[in-house]
Amino acid sequence: MMAAMRIVSIWIRGEDGQPALDPALGRADDPELKRKVLAYLHSGLGVLRASGLTEDRLDPANGKVVPLIYMTDGEWIWSGSDIYYLERHGILPRAEFLAHMAAHDYKAPPVSMEAGREAAKLLRR
Repeated sequence: MMAAMRIVSIWIRGEDGQPALDPALGRADDPELKRKVLAYLHSGLGVLRASGLTEDRLDPANGKVVPLIYMTDGEWIWSGSDIYYLERHGILPRAEFLAHMAAHDYKAPPVSMEAGREAAKLLRR
């Protein structure tokens, strides 16, 4: 049996019930770290995708530019918004996910089809 996958997000529920950026997240001041993390995030297996784009919550003037996709490395699940907000606004993922990436030397492991199906199933709950 596979270990339970963890879904990670840069968003928390704000006081008004709407998504708010997690204030505990760090910023990518180191270009090399940003490059490594982006490479890892881009190399995950896409498991759920919707057509269209959603609005940039941090800078609505950018319009609908955030991809609607979820990806996995078989242990963690993240969204295309995590990639977008790191690329555009320098927002790093949660510390425990960053530690996981570092432990894998910033190289996402191959994902089995079974793990991909499990990730998609988790996201549809």
